[in-house]
Amino acid sequence: MASFQLDDQVLVQETTFVRTLTLNRPRQLNTLSLEMISQLSELCLAYEDDANAKLIILKGRGRAFCAGGNLAAVHRHFLEGNLKGGFTKTPKMGTEIIKKPNTQNTL
Repeated sequence: MASFQLDDQVLVQETTFVRTLTLNRPRQLNTLSLEMISQLSELCLAYEDDANAKLIILKGRGRAFCAGGNLAAVHRHFLEGNLKGGFTKTPKMGTEIIKKPNTQNTL
């Protein structure tokens, strides 16, 4: 099993057929930064061409899966002139998306 981190915001575990991507910003309820979105997009594009990637699991570390996008960061990037385009290619995940509720006990 291979494990690696991308800027500590996205944790990756790869086994023979399973790729597990973990959003790793628990203090911010895993709000997506532009860097995270870019990393996730790049990983999913790479997995499209990986015949061994049969299942991709996306999960969040901590008490929240993902509380949306980090609007403060988007606003900052906009003011700095860093938002000039968008993503040039979007992954075509040719698989079913299975939603499983967080079964963590919150009592």
